[in-house]
Amino acid sequence: MKKFMFLKSLLLFLAAMGLFGFAQAEDTALVTQLNGSVKSAGETVKPFSKLGYEDVITVSSGATLKIVYFDNGRQETWNGYAKFKVGAKKSESINGNPFNVSKISEKLARRLAKTPSNKGASRVGMVRLRDIDPIREKEIERNYRKYKDLYKDGNIAEIYKLNALFNMSAYDKVDEFLDEIESSSNSKTNLVKKYRTDLAVARSK
Repeated sequence: MKKFMFLKSLLLFLAAMGLFGFAQAEDTALVTQLNGSVKSAGETVKPFSKLGYEDVITVSSGATLKIVYFDNGRQETWNGYAKFKVGAKKSESINGNPFNVSKISEKLARRLAKTPSNKGASRVGMVRLRDIDPIREKEIERNYRKYKDLYKDGNIAEIYKLNALFNMSAYDKVDEFLDEIESSSNSKTNLVKKYRTDLAVARSK
């Protein structure tokens, strides 16, 4: 009996610690555009943050949220009021339906998965600063122009280029591009703010 109670307690402990198949939710989507109030578990969802599997998202009345799934490039636009659960490849509606569904390339979606978070920025910041390879830089710029033409609505192309430069630790190039975005568009203030914060964290390491 004591042995049974010990095993039961051990299993409950492992489950609580996420060691018995209940690991922390994996990030499956990225917020690429947000206007208005959007919440998850009572917390405010920030622009360009990652969403975890089975996160429940509430889009308030008058708000708009656009997300992209990393696995398949599915892009959803939700207008409030709406409520949904984040899935692995698509959202599960709780109240309302996405206003629009489209798709970006899966290759690009996987690159968006590299968008730095506070945790991600810390890892990147541990990498030694280095000069960017000129051939790679030209490739990034070429892809950026292509994505800019393909996905005119939103911030997809800018996120791609920032992530590419950021993950190569080309922080001076990130700075230059943020200055360029800032001087050319008043509508991308949140994007610039997010990456300036990530940049400061990375450089402080």
